[in-house]
Amino acid sequence: MTFRVRDRLYYAAEAEAHIDLMGAFPCVEDAQLFCNHVLGRKWYRDNLGEFECEVRYIRRREVCGTHRDRGKFRIDLTLGRLHEGVLLHELAHPPTFVPDLSHADHGPAYTRAHLLILEHMIDPYSVEQFRVALKKRGFTW
Repeated sequence: MTFRVRDRLYYAAEAEAHIDLMGAFPCVEDAQLFCNHVLGRKWYRDNLGEFECEVRYIRRREVCGTHRDRGKFRIDLTLGRLHEGVLLHELAHPPTFVPDLSHADHGPAYTRAHLLILEHMIDPYSVEQFRVALKKRGFTW
């Protein structure tokens, strides 16, 4: 399965389980506070590592996602993507970041990191719905 097909299937699983649009942030500053909260949790640091991430608002025509500049991670989000689920998705990229893939790697390592974050940050029912949606699309972790 190519990376782009895999990415589309992963995003579809998030949409089916309603992971992508949980709680909207009213502004990028609140998204940054939430990001700092997750990165500062002991379970995150112990299992995934310590990272510094800056959340930035970008215009719709620019590319959303996680980028790395000089050792620091930047999460770029458009207005319509300022949601808890999107930010939790992006926070699984730093520990599994592969420069050559431009944050497009949603393989087993990424999936494990994402599920760990979700298990700590959202309700168990939603996590299980997401696992079911991933399995339907052939994902393993």
